[in-house]
Amino acid sequence: MTKRLIVNFLKYLIGFAIFGFMIWKNWQSPPDKPGTGLVDALNHPIQIGPFLFGCFLCGLGNFLCWVRWYILVRAQDLPFSFFNGLRLGMVGYFFSTFMPGSVGGDIIKATFIAREQSRRTLAVATVIVDRIVGLWGLFWISASLGWVFYLSGLLTGAAEANLLAILYWVSGIVAFSLVVWLLLGLFTGAAAQRLTNQLDGFPKVGHSLAELWRAVWIYRLKAKTVWFCLLMAIVGHICFVLTFYFSASTLVPDTRDIPSVFAHFLIIPIGMVGKAGVPLPGGIGVGELLFGKLYQWIQYDEAYGVRGSLVQRVIDWLLGFASYMVYLQMRPALIAEKEKIISVEVLAGTKNGRNGNARVFLGLW
Repeated sequence: MTKRLIVNFLKYLIGFAIFGFMIWKNWQSPPDKPGTGLVDALNHPIQIGPFLFGCFLCGLGNFLCWVRWYILVRAQDLPFSFFNGLRLGMVGYFFSTFMPGSVGGDIIKATFIAREQSRRTLAVATVIVDRIVGLWGLFWISASLGWVFYLSGLLTGAAEANLLAILYWVSGIVAFSLVVWLLLGLFTGAAAQRLTNQLDGFPKVGHSLAELWRAVWIYRLKAKTVWFCLLMAIVGHICFVLTFYFSASTLVPDTRDIPSVFAHFLIIPIGMVGKAGVPLPGGIGVGELLFGKLYQWIQYDEAYGVRGSLVQRVIDWLLGFASYMVYLQMRPALIAEKEKIISVEVLAGTKNGRNGNARVFLGLW
């Protein structure tokens, strides 16, 4: 048994242990809060409408993520088809949902795209930048909508101080990221090239650092593309926040028992970041713990946050498995597409008197 296998087994064990504990803890209603236990939720009719709407929004949000990554790859002028982008996005979503570490899907995407590109570091950089843009979109949505809700008088009640604290923090992160973005714009082309040459001079990792910086610089030059991708990230995260809201609504007969949709736009992004940073399969267990505590922090019952997380996890499991099935169906078509391209390249090479050699990375396809 290898070390990696043992580590992954422990991750599943820890994740499902926390998951089981959260279900056990919130299974029965405490005497002072009747009707809040999970067993009580299962004794009431499940709200099918909110559940189906949550599935639709989750699927739409993920689709926007896959399209966003495709746009970022093409911004680097790398040969990459939209068909391939969707396919790798689907298998990445599957791995993020079921495999240890919520960024596991990013690793799979980075591995796949690097194997079919000559500039591998640049290809991997697109996945890193896509993750950064996604996180940036989370903070932007919390800051922008948070201030709109606050100034409109929609963030009121016992949890107003806690919601304001969240708003101040995310606003600070957005302000800092904007300063960094503006400072990057002060680089001239000559200065950017000098930095590239300096990084390239580092032993062993110099070339990779230079390629990574070059990718960042190209994105800064194509600011409109980055801002468009940020807008897509914001819309996608709106879908994910509403997915959780409708997930929480699925197991409650009265939506007044859960926070308002406005409050969700401040607390859910925090839970999403925390869940993604834990190396457990899909953040299992930790997601239920975080969302339960976030509900509790803004003066709502922890059990309702756990309910929402459980329903959202079911949605992710269903869509993750469906994505993998579609991924498998798309595989033969993609291989045929690659073989057709290779045949054309070989024929062109023969006509020009050159060796028509083609290297194809089909090991993981």
